Amino acid sequence: MTSAKVSKDTFKVTIASMTNVAVDRILLGLLNLGFTEFVRVGSLKKIAKPLLPFTAQSKQEDDAKELRELLDEPLTESDRRAVRATIAKFKQNENQALVAKSFVVGATCLATNFEIFENFKSTILILDECSQMTEPLSLLPLARFCTRKALLVGDPLQLAPTISSNCGHKEGLDRTLFERLAAAGLTPILLRTQYRCHPRIGSVADSLFYGGQLIHATPAHNCKALVSGLPTLCFVDVEKGREIRQKGGSFVNVEEADFVVKLTYLLAEKGVEASDIGIICLYKDQSELIASKLRGGFLKNLPQTSTVDAFQGAERSIIILSTVRTKSAGFIDEPRRINVALTRARW
Repeated sequence: MTSAKVSKDTFKVTIASMTNVAVDRILLGLLNLGFTEFVRVGSLKKIAKPLLPFTAQSKQEDDAKELRELLDEPLTESDRRAVRATIAKFKQNENQALVAKSFVVGATCLATNFEIFENFKSTILILDECSQMTEPLSLLPLARFCTRKALLVGDPLQLAPTISSNCGHKEGLDRTLFERLAAAGLTPILLRTQYRCHPRIGSVADSLFYGGQLIHATPAHNCKALVSGLPTLCFVDVEKGREIRQKGGSFVNVEEADFVVKLTYLLAEKGVEASDIGIICLYKDQSELIASKLRGGFLKNLPQTSTVDAFQGAERSIIILSTVRTKSAGFIDEPRRINVALTRARW
C-alpha cells in the first residue's frame, strides 16, 4: 500500500471473476448478511434477479428495454418484484451514481472494460475463481483499475482455464496468474474449512482430492434435508442406459436423461423449488437434451441444467449429476472436473 491516505469516499473493494455466477454468488452472500453498500455492473439479463435493484444504470434506453423484456420471461414472484423495483429506480435515475457511491463493486473481468468504469480506481481487488482464468483475463481488472492490493482466490485442484487452441497450450496460456505467483514464491494460504457441503459429501472430495485436510463447518446433525427420506448422497444405476455418440463428438444417454427428468418432477412434487435444484452433465449434448425435455414438461420454473464447466462457482441445495458414459470413463476420469461436479451440492 502506498503512503498516501485513502479517504472513506475513495476506498473501493472490487470483486471480479470470470463468470456472472461467481460474482453474483458473493454479492448475494453480502445481501443475505444485510450488507447493501455495493453495486453490480454488467448485462442486466445475466445478473441474478435479486441483485438487479443494485445494478449501475448506464444507457437508459437500453437498460429500460432489457428490463421490460425480462418481465416477459417466466419468473418467480420474488424475481418479478426485483425487476419491477429496478425499473422504478431507473426511472428516477437513482442508480446512475452507484459506482462512485458504493464501497463494494462487483463485475466480471470482461465487464471491467465498460465505459462506466472510466477513471475508476480500486483500492483492493478480489479475483475470485482465479485458478480458472487465463492470465490475460486476470490482468484486465488489475490494469484497468490501477489497484493497490490484490487478493487472488482460487483452487488449482478444480477446473483450469479452457483453451481451445493447441497453440495456446504450447505458449503457456493455460497457466494462470495464481499458478505463476505460487511458482514465484508467494505461498498460497489453504482455506481448510468448507462451508458449502454436507460433511458426507465434503468427505468424498476431501478423501479424493485434498488429502484429508478439510474441516467441515456444519456438523451432519445440523444439516436438514429438503425432502424427508432423500439420502444425502446416492448413486443410481440406470438400467438399460447406454451412451450414444453424437455427430459433433459429444455423447447423450437417453435413458439417463429420462430418469433425471422424472427425478426432477418428483422433487418438484415434494415441494422443492427449481432454484434449489441443479442438473450437471459431463457432456453438453446431454445437458441440452435434459433441458429440452424439461421445457416440454409441466414445470413453471426450470432448474439450471448445464455442464460441469458452466457450473463452476455455483451451488444448489440438490445436485443431480448425469455421467452419461457406459462404455468408458470419458470425462469422469478427469480429477479436476469431477472435483467440481461433486462439490456443488449443499445438502
